[in-house]
Amino acid sequence: MTKLIDLKKRDSKLIEECAEAIKDGKLVVLPTETVYGIGANALDVKAVRRIFEIKKRNKNNPLIVLVSDFDMLDKIAYGITDIHQKLIDKFWPGPLTIIFNRKNSLPDDVTGNLDTIGVRIPGNEIVLDIIRKAKVPITAPSANFSGKLSIIDPKLAYQEFNGKVDFIVDGGISDIGVESTIVKVDGNVIYILRRGKILPEDIEKLGFSVRLSDNIPSKGNKHYSIGKKAILVTGSNSIDKITNYIDNHSSQKIGVIGFDEHYTLFTEKVNVYIKMGSVYHYDAILKNLFNTLNEAKEADNDVFLIECLEEHGIGKLVMDKFRAICDNEII
Repeated sequence: MTKLIDLKKRDSKLIEECAEAIKDGKLVVLPTETVYGIGANALDVKAVRRIFEIKKRNKNNPLIVLVSDFDMLDKIAYGITDIHQKLIDKFWPGPLTIIFNRKNSLPDDVTGNLDTIGVRIPGNEIVLDIIRKAKVPITAPSANFSGKLSIIDPKLAYQEFNGKVDFIVDGGISDIGVESTIVKVDGNVIYILRRGKILPEDIEKLGFSVRLSDNIPSKGNKHYSIGKKAILVTGSNSIDKITNYIDNHSSQKIGVIGFDEHYTLFTEKVNVYIKMGSVYHYDAILKNLFNTLNEAKEADNDVFLIECLEEHGIGKLVMDKFRAICDNEII
């Protein structure tokens, strides 16, 4: 049976209990500022292998490692350049994962047999407390089964992993609600390997040249799948487009993922209307994104129409995720 631990008040005895569990090779679902992760001692091969087994994750898919300070970073990585240091100084603790050369102290199981490792200092005090107490780096891939939606709510984590891990920490809803940005430094260029809360323009403000990696998928990503057809509705006339689609597809069970302000326009016309947040608060839409998608996944309908955000800043990031959901199907 999995033990649920409420750490919203950062109780020191419970933090010590979680840290001891990590050191003993147990698995602990942990809160971070991005999404919930399955934590294990990154230096414990058996514990790391359990993560791959539980998540049904490809063993060649490397894990991200969380550390609490630069001394811990120095024990697992080397070759930190001035550019790395500027990124660290600006964005750590926080949702930026940086690729470093790995040291042999890390098991090959963690790195996917690569010579590099992605590391970050998380911006969540609960998980930082646990890492400091455990005194070991922690692997914490997202607490979801591979190909499934990430989790930002401890209640959903408990539903998914009760009986599969040793502890689940309730640290409240994740503050950011989307995965960390992953970057790799190559010469004087910073490549983004995964889009996340830290935007390209945030990094460019430091005076760096930033490029998107060719490995970022431009089409559908199973990680964002809601298990049913989804269509992105674009343009300033999106309300008219949604109305026309509803009128012309009366045989379908239609759902809409839309702005709070448009709820009354469609709620009586569709099978389900999921409020993603206000048109004026993109940060809240991002934070609630995975909860929105989980609600859509559980809904009883055939197709979802998704309203577009303006493509700047956070809006661009959310739209990237929506395109993955829709596999670039647009009207």
